[in-house]
Amino acid sequence: MKNIILTLFISLSIFSCTKLSETKEELGTVVDVIYLPGQHYSGSGISHNGDFVVTSGTTDDTYAVVFECEHKVKFSIKTPNSIAKTLYNQLHKNDKVKILYKEKLNSDNETVGYKFINAEKQ
Repeated sequence: MKNIILTLFISLSIFSCTKLSETKEELGTVVDVIYLPGQHYSGSGISHNGDFVVTSGTTDDTYAVVFECEHKVKFSIKTPNSIAKTLYNQLHKNDKVKILYKEKLNSDNETVGYKFINAEKQ
């Protein structure tokens, strides 16, 4: 029980020590747009009890966009990010875009990550 409380405290402490900057923008280029259709899968095997088991399922369609910002950093967004499918349908390889994002800042105002907001075709 102590471990759970300590883990929860550390998690909440880390979460509460970060904040988001104002929205920033940077020019970039669409490196690629990617679509992977959902698939059905199935398989069989032996469980740890020695029982024969069969499993099956499906995966969702995946939409992704790969960007390169003006500082030559490449990054991607993909579903389930709600905007990924929309941008996949709007953008094409080599499109010039304005990338909108926020910096994730720690309690010392140091950047510890980024939150993608949107990309607007230029």
